[in-house]
Amino acid sequence: MVARKLISFKKINTIFKKDEPLLDEIEKFVTRYGLEETPGKIDIKNLPKVGKKLGFFNKVKTSKVVCLFTTKGGVLKTTIGLNIARSAALSGMKTLVVGLDMQGDMTNAIVGSANDDCENFHEKLEEEKNLKGLHDFYQGNCHLFDLIQKTDLEYLHYIPETPELILLNDHIGNLNRREFWLNDKVLSKLRPLYDMIILDCSPSWNKLTTNALCSSDLLLSPIECKINNFRNLQIFNQLISEFKTDLKINFDNIFIPTKYSIQKRLSRDIFQWYQDNINNLSCSRLSECASCEEAMALNKSVIETKPTSRSAGEIKEILFEMNKVLSKKVTPSKGHFPMREELHDFIR
Repeated sequence: MVARKLISFKKINTIFKKDEPLLDEIEKFVTRYGLEETPGKIDIKNLPKVGKKLGFFNKVKTSKVVCLFTTKGGVLKTTIGLNIARSAALSGMKTLVVGLDMQGDMTNAIVGSANDDCENFHEKLEEEKNLKGLHDFYQGNCHLFDLIQKTDLEYLHYIPETPELILLNDHIGNLNRREFWLNDKVLSKLRPLYDMIILDCSPSWNKLTTNALCSSDLLLSPIECKINNFRNLQIFNQLISEFKTDLKINFDNIFIPTKYSIQKRLSRDIFQWYQDNINNLSCSRLSECASCEEAMALNKSVIETKPTSRSAGEIKEILFEMNKVLSKKVTPSKGHFPMREELHDFIR
C-alpha cells in the first residue's frame, strides 16, 4: 500500500497567501469538507480542492487560452510556462498545456527527459514510436483525445511536442482558414473540458505560432533585462501590432522582465527603461535565481519546492496579474463545442 503524502496547513498558507495569512480560512474550509487526515494536515491530492477556494485564479465561466511566445530564446519562457501550469492546476483549474515548440522543452519540463544512463534503449525507442502528437491527429491517425497525457497532478494534462510538428507547420499552410486550424479543429473541442489552455510556442514565428495567437485571450512575452533584448523587443512589438491589425483580432499582452539582477547596474537600468517605456509591462519580474532552476530539475513549480523564496514571490505576482486580466476578459464562442455525450472517456 502506497503511503499518502500529507501537506500541512502552514505550507498551504505559504503556497497560496498573497499579503495576509490564510490559516483561518484554510482550517475552516478543510473542516467544512472533512479533508483533515491528521491534525493540521491534509492529503496532498486534496490541495486543488483548497486551491479552488483560496488559490491564484478566480473561477472562470469560459475557458481561457494563454499563449507563451517571444521571438528570442533563452528568456525563461519554459520556466514561466511550467510554473503557471502547475500553479493553475494546484488552484483547482483544469489545465492543459499544448506543446507547439519543435524543441520539446515544455514536455521535458513537465515530465522530464530520459536518463541516458538508466533507461533501456529498446523500451525508450518503442515509447518514442508510440507517442502521438498533433501531426498524427491532423493525418487522421488518432483521435484528438488520444493525444492527452496525464501528469502527477490530477488537474494538469498536456499534449506533447513531437518532431512531426515541423511537418504540421508546413501542411496547414495549404488549408483554407490556415490561421485558424488550431482553433477550429483542436481548441474548439478542448475548451469545454479545461479552464485554462496554455500554448507554448517556438521562438521562431511560424504558422503554428500564428494559429496560437489567433486563438488566444492572453499573450505572455518574457523579455530579458539584458542589452541584446532591446532590438528584438522593438521588432517584436511592431510585428504583434501589425498582426493584430491585419487579422482584426485582439488579445491582451503582458511583457514579463526576466533574468533581472539587482547586483548589476545595467540590469537595473534596463528594467527601469522597461517600466518607463512599455505600457503593458508586468508589475513583477523574474530574477536570476537558483530556486527556479532547482524546481525545474524536479519538474515542479517553485511555489511547491521553495514557496518562501524570492522567485516564488515573483511567480505569485505574475499569477495574480494574469488573474486580473483573464477575469475581465470575456471569451466569445468560437466554433462548435461538443455536447457531453461526445466527450472522450479519458476526460469524463
